[in-house]
Amino acid sequence: MASTAPGPSQTTPVSSTQPSFQLEQATNTLRYGPVDLCRKRLRYQPGRLECAQVDENVCWVLLGTQWTLTRTPLVQRVIPCPDGFEPPVCPRLLFP
Repeated sequence: MASTAPGPSQTTPVSSTQPSFQLEQATNTLRYGPVDLCRKRLRYQPGRLECAQVDENVCWVLLGTQWTLTRTPLVQRVIPCPDGFEPPVCPRLLFP
């Protein structure tokens, strides 16, 4: 009589989403820490409309047994670049 061993269990990933929230994206800098704005061009000129603040949707998603943090850019507001410190350059993926 031949016996068969049970095969590996077939599981399908189950995803579950917790409530999402919206917040301003912070860009980390070595000199100033996290700042809530960035500049769109390498050349910095205070007062010009070349800086931006980005709002993003932040959600915790359960994929199988592991929680994953997801971030999706929602709104990009162009603002005048501030006097004082030079903001970091925006990540390339934010602006096409």
